[in-house]
Amino acid sequence: MILSVESDRVDPFRLVSELQALAQTAERVSQLRIRVWVDPAAEEILTGEEAHELVTIAREVLSNCVRHARATRIVIAVRRIGPRVQLSICDNGSGFAVEHGPTKRIEFAHMEDRVRKIGGRLAIQSTVGRGTSITADVYLEPILTKI
Repeated sequence: MILSVESDRVDPFRLVSELQALAQTAERVSQLRIRVWVDPAAEEILTGEEAHELVTIAREVLSNCVRHARATRIVIAVRRIGPRVQLSICDNGSGFAVEHGPTKRIEFAHMEDRVRKIGGRLAIQSTVGRGTSITADVYLEPILTKI
């Protein structure tokens, strides 16, 4: 269902329409209500590859929400925060204990790989009975670390 919305390329200027199409598809096949908000400053600065990876991550998160979370509401937000663009997807679903939960499942490993591919980091926060928040931060400037 979510995979049927997949396209090979995402033009960064179509980021909003791609995320809205994902949200509409998920709403049609579930009881979810999804709000999408994209900061124009974030949309402008993303490359096509970065936008494509963020849309793919959003697709995987929505698929997990539809299949597992029993959520009724999801907020997808893309914003520019200083030297980074952040995709956050928050739901009000069943959540899970992160330290004992499915964060090592293949879906999360794929998301982690995708965000690393574009120089970013993935964070997962979840509370049993209160929902989950998945955040992908894409850094617009290289992150320098000591060797």
